[in-house]
Amino acid sequence: MSKKKGLNAEEKRTCMMEMFSETKDVFQLKDLEKIAPKEKGMTAMSVKEVPQSEVDDGMVDCERIGTSDYYWAFTSKALRAGTPQAEGSELSAVGGKPEACRPAEEHRES
Repeated sequence: MSKKKGLNAEEKRTCMMEMFSETKDVFQLKDLEKIAPKEKGMTAMSVKEVPQSEVDDGMVDCERIGTSDYYWAFTSKALRAGTPQAEGSELSAVGGKPEACRPAEEHRES
């Protein structure tokens, strides 16, 4: 029986950016804490620091409206900035998605 390997920080950031680009939606932190563990296999406890680190690096936008923080990352901004993630060069090299970001049912061995 093998132990499930956790995601490192870079894999978490990649998975979170994938989630933003796939959904093209705006999220509150509590929404990210619910969705990321289900769809990307991240632990709920580690979700809080990922969006903030992406905001610090300019990959994700954040705006405080009232008492809530809203996070989003649209591909149009990434295309204008000319980042490799927007062009798909990183993902196309591995066949669509990095192994770590695939849902848990895709990780199962035959």
